[in-house]
Amino acid sequence: MPALPYLIVLIFLAFTEAVSAADPLILTEPLVHLRHSGDREWTTFPKQAQDNELSLRFKSESNSTETVLFLRQQDVKQTWNVELNGKVLGKLVRHEQDQQLLLPVPPKTLKTGVNELRIYQSGKITPDDIRVGEMVLLPERATEFLSEAQLSLTVTDKDSKQGIPCRITIVNADGTLVVTSAVSNEQQAVRTGVIYTRDGNTQFQLPAGEYTVYAGRGFEYGIDQRHVILKKGDRKQLELEIGREVDTPGYVSCDTH
Repeated sequence: MPALPYLIVLIFLAFTEAVSAADPLILTEPLVHLRHSGDREWTTFPKQAQDNELSLRFKSESNSTETVLFLRQQDVKQTWNVELNGKVLGKLVRHEQDQQLLLPVPPKTLKTGVNELRIYQSGKITPDDIRVGEMVLLPERATEFLSEAQLSLTVTDKDSKQGIPCRITIVNADGTLVVTSAVSNEQQAVRTGVIYTRDGNTQFQLPAGEYTVYAGRGFEYGIDQRHVILKKGDRKQLELEIGREVDTPGYVSCDTH
């Protein structure tokens, strides 16, 4: 495969640099194009994938407490396992969006010496072009990683000035949907980088960084956005405002299949 030397370099770098389990360990920086078999799905992907799975060997120390694997994924539609030293940590999220993923690494999953991380397609094998990378083993739990800064959001209607049900989207400087501490409850529904709130109010924690926050409510409403830079320890409040731009009296909304 044309990109095989590229992958060998990545594996060599990861394999030769041993770090303490108390330090972040970068496993891959660029995104790697994977496809198990078959023709490419879209012309936006190269005809030849870099490999059919990702296998990385690296040196580390054993983890006595839970740590976390951070990664970025794109265009995942089938089932892909993430495996560390023969133990499945979880699966990539079956979602085509560019998004981040955190997977807990249980105690004693890492071992002192050589470790192996694999990402491979499982179950019924259907051609699935994906990109995965920016993988880092973090020394802390996911809750600690996500607690560097706090963001409180209020979205109101332009006319009534009252809170309004809406969809909030949070992306980083690359446009990637980001992980946050937000969870689904009676007031909101959450997936990576997206919060559907019933009253326009939400609060969550996330790592320090540069973000853009969008608020909207279907095609009949406009979009508002805010850019924010968060440093460790920051607690910021953002206010957004959206208004109806398309009149819809007499129309029925439905999702037919």
